[in-house]
Amino acid sequence: KKEVTIGLSVGGPEWAWWDRNFLTTAYAFRHVARFVEKHGVTAKGVWLSVTSKPDSAVGRMMSGVEGTRIQQRADMQTYYRTLQGCDLVISNIVRDTPGRLVGECAFFGVPCVGSHTLSLQGELFPTLSHDPFDIVRTVEASNDLILKGVPPSLIENAQRGLREYDYEHSRARFKEVMASIGLPEEWTTVQP
Repeated sequence: KKEVTIGLSVGGPEWAWWDRNFLTTAYAFRHVARFVEKHGVTAKGVWLSVTSKPDSAVGRMMSGVEGTRIQQRADMQTYYRTLQGCDLVISNIVRDTPGRLVGECAFFGVPCVGSHTLSLQGELFPTLSHDPFDIVRTVEASNDLILKGVPPSLIENAQRGLREYDYEHSRARFKEVMASIGLPEEWTTVQP
């Protein structure tokens, strides 16, 4: 029987009004797991880089999601090894963040089904971007990746997009913006 590992993103360290993504991600995962099970695939979930204590409300909620385990944040090497072991990631973040997880997914070649509220998600994985409350779309996109496979162009495009946003490119874009509003060159250079 085929097995897949789905990385599950997390929000803040404790319950807050905006941490609906814990619930929407858990709900989507359970639907994906049940659907692919009918097609001979076992889906296992791993909550990525959790900072919550296991006995906190968030920790208890995540522990209660059947078929998942928690990867407590220990060190970056362990986290990256866990991420690289994922077949895909579901990241239903409902607010804009720097999008680090999306960039890490692109870097390691792991498709990320995620929220269009993260700018980087739309840039690196546009076909996997959707409204974070559209659980149906999350489930459908995840099921397609598992059952139909990951198109090589999806990862190639994400990695190309990531290379375009390296530091040098970002710095050049910043300088262009600063010049366009008339600020002197020395204002765009960091002094030692």
